[in-house]
Amino acid sequence: MGSVVRVYLSGSIKKGDGDNRSPDHFWTEADEAALHAGVAGVELRLLNPAKTPIQRSDVRANFGCDLFLVQQSDVVVVDARREKGIGIGAEMMFAANASIPVITWAPPNTHYRRDFVPNVFGEDLRDWTHPFIWGLSDYVVDHLNGVVVLLNRFVADGRRLELRKAPEAAIAHFVRKHHDLVDGIIGGKL
Repeated sequence: MGSVVRVYLSGSIKKGDGDNRSPDHFWTEADEAALHAGVAGVELRLLNPAKTPIQRSDVRANFGCDLFLVQQSDVVVVDARREKGIGIGAEMMFAANASIPVITWAPPNTHYRRDFVPNVFGEDLRDWTHPFIWGLSDYVVDHLNGVVVLLNRFVADGRRLELRKAPEAAIAHFVRKHHDLVDGIIGGKL
């Protein structure tokens, strides 16, 4: 097993000098220090794509690098405190397909989790989590400390966390619950 745990830090990347988003859009040195200080008994290697020394103009290498880092990780931790871009979802799906545990840091009443969302196609939603955050995360935590707790459990349990991702189960649920829609979709009536 070894005494190294590799954690991929999925999150936003600064887009040049003009990117003036607040620090809670990105993994910070303080966040990384908190992870290092909180996880005991192993060498924690944080795989942060923002710190890879590659040419960003080579988009194929950039894409390949990020997916390689996910592939090499033992756990993926997603920073979903703020709205994110397409890369986060792609990394989460890639991890799901590789059976790599995904822990998502998404505080309540932020973009991806809300106590109340009114009138979504005529329905008021309560205790709502974005469907793709819910479906591609094994765990959704409120605080960075929740990430630390789960990483320590991962170490203590022999480098295992229960995988709870649900893409296939969600598809099966949809098909069972909405078989009339399935027939329309497949038959070209929608």
